[in-house]
Amino acid sequence: MKNIDFLPASYRQQHAKRHVHFWRIVVVAAFVFLVFGASLVQYFRLCHARGYEKDLAAQYATAEAQNRQWSRIQAQREAAVGDAELFTYLRHPWPRTRILAAMLAPLPDSITLSQLEIKAGVSAGVVRGQRRLPGRPTPTEEVESPKLPSQRDLAMLREQFDSKAVTAVLSGRTTDPAALHRYLGELHRCSLFPKVELDKLESVAPGENIPEGTMAFTTIVEVRAGYGQAGGPTGSDVAGSVGAVKDDAADREDVSKAMGQHSRGAFVSGGNRGGDSP
Repeated sequence: MKNIDFLPASYRQQHAKRHVHFWRIVVVAAFVFLVFGASLVQYFRLCHARGYEKDLAAQYATAEAQNRQWSRIQAQREAAVGDAELFTYLRHPWPRTRILAAMLAPLPDSITLSQLEIKAGVSAGVVRGQRRLPGRPTPTEEVESPKLPSQRDLAMLREQFDSKAVTAVLSGRTTDPAALHRYLGELHRCSLFPKVELDKLESVAPGENIPEGTMAFTTIVEVRAGYGQAGGPTGSDVAGSVGAVKDDAADREDVSKAMGQHSRGAFVSGGNRGGDSP
């Protein structure tokens, strides 16, 4: 049986329009809802970001204050280090009494010193074999000029003294060459003398007050670099750098005793007889 539609065509067109209009409203509502939801999420994110920004601003201010404080501490540290290095460097050269005490303490009775001369002026590069501490440039390697007064003074002192080494020349006589070699070995074992060389050893003709078998010798002793210099003592090295000698007062006492015991020799120290002047 054939279905007969009695509704007019205009009704069907209106129904289709209403159906399309409904779905348009649904789509627009869904779009508005999505936009509103996205806006709400962005709003909460913005609030969170602003709070985080405030926290970062407070932390940044704290970091800036700490950075300024660190800069002040670094400047104070640099000044203190400069003063400490200058004070340390001013402790060199070694007192003449300390050098004499370290040399005369192991001197046996079979050795008579006729001369002991302590002098400076030899090139440090020649005597010390161009030794220097790693990471510590020589004055000629300094690129930047010192900023602090203590650094300028230290640079001036290094320029003046680091190019010079201190050596001691011992001359005398002995009737026991083995004792002489043992004595030189004792000197070499003392960390104050990194290098000991027997420069000359020759026989002496017998004569008045000169027994047979007497030999004359000359020894060159290199004195270790002083405080603050390349190759100088650092930390625990200081205590053992002069053997059993502990301080200058003990040094002077040892020198006095040694010179009294070996009064036969003449001791010359840079133009001074056992003095402490450089």
